[in-house]
Amino acid sequence: MKLLILFLSISMKIKFLNSFGEFIPIMEEDFESCTSDKKYHRADLSNFKLITGKDRVFANGTVKFLKNIKSPWKVNFTTERMVNGVWQKGDVNRVMDDFCISKKNPSEPSYIVSKYIKDCPIKAGDIQEFKMVPTSVLPAYLPSDYRGEWRFYARSTYSDSKDGQVEDCSVISLEVMQK
Repeated sequence: MKLLILFLSISMKIKFLNSFGEFIPIMEEDFESCTSDKKYHRADLSNFKLITGKDRVFANGTVKFLKNIKSPWKVNFTTERMVNGVWQKGDVNRVMDDFCISKKNPSEPSYIVSKYIKDCPIKAGDIQEFKMVPTSVLPAYLPSDYRGEWRFYARSTYSDSKDGQVEDCSVISLEVMQK
């Protein structure tokens, strides 16, 4: 009986380990606007890049805030993935009702980068600089079915005294490949 339990235990561990693997996201360096007018409303990301290094992804460059941003600043992180030639909803859907507060929380997945962002309120014209700030450690251990093309979206809504409620959207493409 002990031998059977040991065998089943080993079999389950092998099956578990075979379903996961070491993966590396190969990211497009540039973000794009995904608003209907293809413009940045909240922040200009044209000089901001995500760079895939040997063992991690880095945030590098500058973000210029185009509008005054105050609390509450709602942010929604989502993904899409390519399945059989069609973009489908991905596994990530993280809504932060007030990024001004959430960005300070070490338990938030975005904290690794958000801790470097200025506190709210943020004034139009403020520039946030990132100098090769590590955003993740590679390789990532993911289920093997995560391989393929992905899009990562950051949508935000905030109030601006001049324009009222403002929405913004940025997207970056990436490919998850086995190491």
